[in-house]
Amino acid sequence: MGAASAAAWITSPLDMAKLRLQVQRSTDLMFGYKHMVHGLGLIREKEGLLGLWKGAGARVAFVAPYSAVIICTYDSIKLFLARDRLRNM
Repeated sequence: MGAASAAAWITSPLDMAKLRLQVQRSTDLMFGYKHMVHGLGLIREKEGLLGLWKGAGARVAFVAPYSAVIICTYDSIKLFLARDRLRNM
């Protein structure tokens, strides 16, 4: 869970630039990004270095419980299958 949260925080600038590229292609909202690196540069230029991590807290808040559910589900299914295999022996 900690690794997923760290990865979500670290990659947050890339996710923001990707999302803005997607939005500008599907709506009238134009950020003027040509590609990912250009978008990251414009965000840093217009919104500052901390602007790159806007929304990172929300992203981490979503990823942490999501990862916990995935790990618990995986372990539960693995345990169920192991017990089922032992019964069939």
